[in-house]
Amino acid sequence: MPHTLELVEDPYAVLREAELIDADKQGTTITYQLRLSVLEDALLAFADSFGIGFAPADVTPAKPAEGRTS
Repeated sequence: MPHTLELVEDPYAVLREAELIDADKQGTTITYQLRLSVLEDALLAFADSFGIGFAPADVTPAKPAEGRTS
């Protein structure tokens, strides 16, 4: 089965459409910024689809094992 390489004109278009990134263009420079709240929601929904969901309030810091130092 032959494979073809498709050139993507705008590789960030899908991320912008999903509102995962913001783009700021100044002159010829484009700065992309990741929207963490949207990414967090997407990852939580993905984890929940596998039954891995948990409420953030349920998370407690792990205690170091006795005899170990950081």
